[in-house]
Amino acid sequence: MARKPAQRIGPYPVVLSGLFVLSCLAIHTWRIERAAPRGAEAYPYHGADERLGARADEMFRVPPQSRANADVPADRASRARSENAASPSLGSDRDTVVLDVDRDAGDITEGWAPEPRPIDVSLLDALAPPGIRSRIAPPVADRVVIGADLLEPLDMPPPPDVFDDGDRIASRDRRRAPWFEPGEIPPALPRQEPSIGYRDRPTWPRAATLVAQFESLMVDIDHGPVRAWSRRVIDLLAKLESTAVIGSSESAGVLEQLAGAVSERPADGAELPAPDASRVSRARYALERRLAVWRGVQKAVSEEPEFRVSIASGGVAASLEGVDRRLRPMDAARGWREYLLVDVLRLVVEPGSGDDAARRELARRLLQRMVNPNLTAEQRAFLDGTEFVRLGDHLRRWAYEPIDYGELLGQLEMLEDGNVPSEPELNALWRVLRWSPWSQTTELAQSIDTHYRNANIRIAVSGEFINRMLPSVQTIEEDVDDQILGTPVTGRSTTMAKLFVELIPDGMRWRMGLVARGNIDSETRSDKGPVTLFTTGATRYHARKLLTIDRGGVLFHRAEAEAANNAELTNVATDFDGMPLLGAWLRSLARRGHADRVGDANAEVESKIGYRVAQRLDEEVASRIQNAEERYRERLLKPLRGLGLNAVPTDMRTTETRLIARYRLATDRQLGSHTPRPMAPGDSMLSVQIHESAINNIVGQLALDGRQITFVDLYKELGSAFGLEANPPDDVPDSIQFAFAERDAVRIAFREGRAELTMRFRAMRAGDNLWEDFEVFTRFSPIASGRTAYLVRDDTIELRGRLGFRDRLPMRAVFTAMLARERKLPLLDPQLMNDDRLEGVRVSQCEIVDGWIGVALSPPEKVAARRPPARASLSDRFRRRF
Repeated sequence: MARKPAQRIGPYPVVLSGLFVLSCLAIHTWRIERAAPRGAEAYPYHGADERLGARADEMFRVPPQSRANADVPADRASRARSENAASPSLGSDRDTVVLDVDRDAGDITEGWAPEPRPIDVSLLDALAPPGIRSRIAPPVADRVVIGADLLEPLDMPPPPDVFDDGDRIASRDRRRAPWFEPGEIPPALPRQEPSIGYRDRPTWPRAATLVAQFESLMVDIDHGPVRAWSRRVIDLLAKLESTAVIGSSESAGVLEQLAGAVSERPADGAELPAPDASRVSRARYALERRLAVWRGVQKAVSEEPEFRVSIASGGVAASLEGVDRRLRPMDAARGWREYLLVDVLRLVVEPGSGDDAARRELARRLLQRMVNPNLTAEQRAFLDGTEFVRLGDHLRRWAYEPIDYGELLGQLEMLEDGNVPSEPELNALWRVLRWSPWSQTTELAQSIDTHYRNANIRIAVSGEFINRMLPSVQTIEEDVDDQILGTPVTGRSTTMAKLFVELIPDGMRWRMGLVARGNIDSETRSDKGPVTLFTTGATRYHARKLLTIDRGGVLFHRAEAEAANNAELTNVATDFDGMPLLGAWLRSLARRGHADRVGDANAEVESKIGYRVAQRLDEEVASRIQNAEERYRERLLKPLRGLGLNAVPTDMRTTETRLIARYRLATDRQLGSHTPRPMAPGDSMLSVQIHESAINNIVGQLALDGRQITFVDLYKELGSAFGLEANPPDDVPDSIQFAFAERDAVRIAFREGRAELTMRFRAMRAGDNLWEDFEVFTRFSPIASGRTAYLVRDDTIELRGRLGFRDRLPMRAVFTAMLARERKLPLLDPQLMNDDRLEGVRVSQCEIVDGWIGVALSPPEKVAARRPPARASLSDRFRRRF
């Protein structure tokens, strides 16, 4: 029988990441069974300040409509959505199934080449500055699979088994000279007349937090080599700060010495206690990540050519002609024209149309679409065409503009300090650098992306955990009604099956074999003419099915099975048993015939059982994956899409014992992690580490900055975003209204062993009371007990602002009710943790450290380790002083 081609499901490897680890939905519901057909009153604030009247009416009359973050889907402001057309399913030489993902309009980072539809954008909207609209381009559908028939005469190779870079245009070396028309690049400016301001900055900014981190090593760790190493680093940092020019050779020399310090190992882990060794390692990485950016800045400042910013449109217009010629004969031409914003580009290349800021934003968005990390291999190969590469090179000239490198370094230190959120500014500078036509600035952008937009979620699942969650031995009894060697066979059979998973090491993807082993015991009878044979059968079978999961989705191959049958003749009956001689002769003849044909009968039984077992395994896996996809779409994909977020895998691999995945949950305008995660216990069966940036990126997409909202709506939105119960507490009046601060309205920080929550308000109204310009601050501690792990609020809720004593009492009552200590925040799925198949498993890690929260499950021998809140380090004390 010809082998059925492998099938690929879905555009996201997060399908099983989310299911296996975040909620274990697929494994949790897996069963072996036969395949089925497919206005309360206000608080009595006695004595509260009466500061209402016109002021309160003014603040709460009209909800603010502006949004600072352009990534927030427009439907969150208008509460109206337009239905996107489904992506066309295009043929190829493989069977391809596309996940029916939610097609809400989103930012271009989630865009796909869509089914054609009219461009719903006016010239005015296309050219308007980015700040006054939510999108510069019309939304696109989620995915289209490009088949070979639409790309002819291109000879497309099969998709490669490697991860694409996702941050490049075509398969080419960025160091190659950009592809520009002759005469388009204006001449460089004289060196004595700099056109940008970063060279005016005389010194490097002070890395105060880094210095304090190394000072704390000198004070707290009694180890000679560590102290000497720390002293040397501090001296080099001071020398760097004192250099006159960022791009000078003196700066380059100091940076080389710092690079040498990073490569040193002042003490092996065996020489220091584990906590001290961890502090040394974290300090080294803090220097290493800064140094990567510092060296990039020094190189960019010293080598980047000075130029006048050019938004010349001739090269883009010529490139568009080539793109038009390439798309014209294709059936999917209209869809690609919309995805690549061809008609919008034609509007802005006209002389006198639009401003430079609008063109830059349009260029950046289109460039992002061309390197969309969710593009299929065929789509990437298609966009590697000469016409598209040429267009991308010209768009880089539009997208790039000189930046203030001193400001970049300052924003970096503000992010490292943690007290002043600087993500929007730092990420905006990165978005400019990444599209630079020059290699030195794109290398700097890559360093920022590597160290400050790193993965912020890491999950690891052991094969032991997966096998625990698979069902135990299953027993199925069923009737037998078949034909063997042309003879009808009837009876009963009992099937016992055991499923388990074998992990296959792979450095680029998840790879596992699903194995089914079992026995089939049967008692049957076969009637042929006057003779009836009674037999018992014992069949052993072994089936296996290969599953691979990568950034393109789930690829499953057809199951293979083999069986070994042993049949024993237990009795023979004839219609002539009443006649001794004739009956005995017929029974003897039947036994000899059975003995002659038993080999052929066993072969046919083994073939049929092997085929049916493989078919059942295929059907069962397909059904379970389909069900898992539906749950994934409802519980994970739709909420993320609704928030405009994208989960980009940065690493997927399989070891002999674990499936490991790291991915970044962010939009193109948000950062990721920049600190080392806590290490999970070596014997952990399931571990999850989440960086604070993942939580803040979700909160940021709720568009709370500058927003007015009632308490009930706020509670429901937060619950929906984080998958928690959305029922507001009964002891808080529904009449409470909040007006959030214009920036950083809600922030989460993981530090000193606790989760810190800060909420900033322009105003809060409750009944006849109004309070303005204040902050609410509280901490949550991680608590582990048995198989459960929670975040529990500490006793104190701090109110910060110019508030009187009489104000604080009623306000504290409101927020104490909102953030009640008895409402624990579960860190693990309670339904999963109550599963009997996890008997004996305990939480072995529940800790918060250096911006991360880590939770792990281990066998019962491992004692739960929760790092207690440590005393404030010298670095933290330094922050508080300054």
